[in-house]
Amino acid sequence: VVEKQLRKTRDLSRHDIGREAFVGEAMKWKVEKEAYIYKQLRAMGGTYDWDRACFTMDPKMCTAVTEAFIRMHDKGLIFRQNRLVNWSCTLKSAISDIEVEKVEVKGRTLRKVPGYQDPVEFGILEEFRYA
Repeated sequence: VVEKQLRKTRDLSRHDIGREAFVGEAMKWKVEKEAYIYKQLRAMGGTYDWDRACFTMDPKMCTAVTEAFIRMHDKGLIFRQNRLVNWSCTLKSAISDIEVEKVEVKGRTLRKVPGYQDPVEFGILEEFRYA
């Protein structure tokens, strides 16, 4: 969401601004949206220890989140696998389903894509192989 906002408002990617500045942008977004998110959770009946709420990109939590993922992977609870993902060539990152603009195309279609000067061809399968 933050990357998409960066691209839309300033025509920049996280790679353009660097990790530190991107984390700063993510923290700004968090501050802007946090109250709204908590309000939604309360409206759904959530009863949490709000004093202990934290953000996964907070420095102390980032280490804990990484450790949790490593432990889950080691226990076989999560795994890596070749799957179809929503990859953004502009952001050079995988993106969630809510960040994807789904457009049905019938056959060869040229579309303007952020980050590309010329329209990009969609709807034609150039190469396919099984790994």
